[in-house]
Amino acid sequence: MTKARGLADLGNVYSDGALSNRNLVINGAMTVAQRGTSTAGITGGNFLTCDRFYFALSTLGTWTGTQASDGPSGFANSFKLECTAANASPAAGNFAFVSYSIEGQDLQPLAKGTPGAKSATLSFWVKSNVLGTYQVTFLDADNTRNIAGTYTVDASATWEYKTITIAGDTAGAFDDDVNFSLGIEWWLGSGTTFTSGAVPTAWETAVSADRNAGGAVNVAGTIGNTWQITGVQLEVGDTATPFEHRGFGQELDLCKRYYERLTQTTHRSLTNGTYFSGASPYGVIQYATKRVPPSCSQSNNNAIIVFSASANKTSTNVTFEIIGTNTARVLANTAAVQSGFACWFELNQASDFLQLDSEL
Repeated sequence: MTKARGLADLGNVYSDGALSNRNLVINGAMTVAQRGTSTAGITGGNFLTCDRFYFALSTLGTWTGTQASDGPSGFANSFKLECTAANASPAAGNFAFVSYSIEGQDLQPLAKGTPGAKSATLSFWVKSNVLGTYQVTFLDADNTRNIAGTYTVDASATWEYKTITIAGDTAGAFDDDVNFSLGIEWWLGSGTTFTSGAVPTAWETAVSADRNAGGAVNVAGTIGNTWQITGVQLEVGDTATPFEHRGFGQELDLCKRYYERLTQTTHRSLTNGTYFSGASPYGVIQYATKRVPPSCSQSNNNAIIVFSASANKTSTNVTFEIIGTNTARVLANTAAVQSGFACWFELNQASDFLQLDSEL
């Protein structure tokens, strides 16, 4: 890139939006993995390792997902998927893709649904041993519209930088709320239900047949096939700028808006509590503010135990009452603690955890 072109692009970026906080994607460098660094035997859709990135899967092979210590220059991590049981001939409705979801209120700078609707540019690094053309589809969930672009993996097992720019859409505004408005789908393979149409290169009413119409690969076709991604950035405008790195602490805080896992390492002692006659021991847990009141669960029924001066150590079945976006009441179903005594709740073993989930 010439200096003149670089200065011109910088001018474009300044016109399109801020120079900081321009990346609409959280954890694009795959640095945060609260659920763990590896998940094997995957046969259905789930969040696996790297926060905010969901693996959508329906009867298209078996997989292992990892937060890999591998990336292009400037990136220490990536999200890696490896096929461990193949499906070389997908049925019509089979699919596999990685998706990322964004709240409507975070998409307002795109001015979608107005005469001044702005384009957006997605950039990312990808690495795979399966060469060919892949499709990325952008789904407007508020108005059932989509648009897509394609990219090619040209060299086996080599990091390659890709960009896709989509036009602004003057039809259908994104809702200004905390709910799911835009999904980004990186397709890895599918059956004819999703490939029999045409690539929607302009915004259109969403049709299943178009969602992977430009995809000419099936990463699930052979055991040992891999696909990795990192450096994911979505920004306003038609210019892909250098990746906006955020500090780990900032990235973790952003991820906790959607999911938080409390472990012995981070929160061994969860909260103090008390016990009144005729009632269960209870306490209040506060956590990072969530997008909406989260679901709250523990790794097993006895993951959380109660300590008290009246009962040295009591394994118990603890239940939760969500009070709001950052508070839950914990209730211990045990009579071992005596009336009038204080108590406290702790995670029992190193492998135990409490999770709070408000993913889109």
